[in-house]
Amino acid sequence: MEQQIAELTKSSGMLGTVDVEIFYWWCTAIMICIHAGFLAYEMGASRAKNVLASGVKNILAFAFIVPTFFFFGWWIYLAFPNGFIPVADGNVGLPWAPEMGPNLQDNATGVFWAAFVLFAATTASVFSGAVIERIRVSAFVILAIVLGSGAWILAASWGCIRTAGS
Repeated sequence: MEQQIAELTKSSGMLGTVDVEIFYWWCTAIMICIHAGFLAYEMGASRAKNVLASGVKNILAFAFIVPTFFFFGWWIYLAFPNGFIPVADGNVGLPWAPEMGPNLQDNATGVFWAAFVLFAATTASVFSGAVIERIRVSAFVILAIVLGSGAWILAASWGCIRTAGS
């Protein structure tokens, strides 16, 4: 009987983890729908001659933020919690680090990476709406990458450590 109780206790801990993981994956799917809403709003707020450019900007923001966040955004988040000097254990966010590959034992890293990449893309979408009809697409893509995969995630890294230390 004690062995069965121990097994049930062990399996129930995993169920809580799976439930939380599923919740975050659903949230990331909803966040993708939010981007469709940003796209629709910005295209609706544009003049007829700029509708296509507004739509392309939003799609390109998403298309450029995801890979640049993979290549250096997540590393910035993990490597710079104390300022502009990288910490040694921040290298787990590099694209070639084993922690960035498939890992069935680690349920959280992929979920949080997905959530943070979508927050970075949301930053770029908000920026897109702020400069609607007033920026070239090429300049927007560069600034969106700097803002979404660089500046925002650096501020998130600093804020995370501050609240964790409190």
